[in-house]
Amino acid sequence: MMPLGLQSFVALNQAVQYNIGTPWEYIRLRNESDNEALVTFSGAGSSPLGAWVQDDFYVGRMFTGQVTVVPVATPAQPALQAGFVNGTAYAPGELKNPSSLMLVRLVGVSGTVTMTQSQTLYNNGFSAPTQVVNVGPLNEGTATWVQWNDGTLQIYLRTAPNTYTQIMQFKLSEPYAQIGAQGHDLQLWGHLVSQDVGTPTFTNLNANVANNSIVGDDTRGIVTFDVQTGPIAGGGVLFTLNFNRAYGATPVILLSNATNQSNSDYHYSSANTGSFSVEPSGSLPVAASYKIAYLVVG
Repeated sequence: MMPLGLQSFVALNQAVQYNIGTPWEYIRLRNESDNEALVTFSGAGSSPLGAWVQDDFYVGRMFTGQVTVVPVATPAQPALQAGFVNGTAYAPGELKNPSSLMLVRLVGVSGTVTMTQSQTLYNNGFSAPTQVVNVGPLNEGTATWVQWNDGTLQIYLRTAPNTYTQIMQFKLSEPYAQIGAQGHDLQLWGHLVSQDVGTPTFTNLNANVANNSIVGDDTRGIVTFDVQTGPIAGGGVLFTLNFNRAYGATPVILLSNATNQSNSDYHYSSANTGSFSVEPSGSLPVAASYKIAYLVVG
């Protein structure tokens, strides 16, 4: 093996050269620039070299010892960008696994790493949905990660060889993410914290309910209210809570007494995708600061 060293690109269509003699079997070239290049091996032909690509070129017995690398203009990069090519020559039998690699340039700034070169994948030429990226295990026909050109991202769980179950989906056309799969438990580490925004609103207030307020969202919260003028009999509707955003199906609702103002329990009625009403199981006397905790599971 013989390192060939760095050669900086000076101008488009201006060659940099390596004169390395013979005999060599493979030439490894790293194009660390934003420009594509044309590589010529004397006596052994020529080949393109992509921007930010490392390629191992087989030159064989006809190679006479000179390598020429010429940066060229392309529609994607019509001007010369700062960069260089780096080379290594391998004698017969030295390079065991020749390959082609995509390179990524990283720049360290104040202890952090910033990516300044990336590869963008897209598909504007086909109607949605069309797959853009499909990644899966070697020699198996199903992907573990699929990206579509309509913005959908799907992730699959491999449960056995060639057996996969979708466990997650994010779709721009739907207002939610799908997580989990039938027959598979969903394990969470840490607290389950609702980040929902928007507070439910009150309608159908009982005439004796006043100073009502909510701290919470469509998923969970605390309702505070006063009973004024006269007591409210058990089974009478206190109020209706209207979700800020409707559920896809009627949810399950859990209510509990959050103060010691009364021994009464609470239950819900008239539940639907957009609202539910709250009723006490026993009479509520005139008092301030009743509190009811609610939890809603869709």
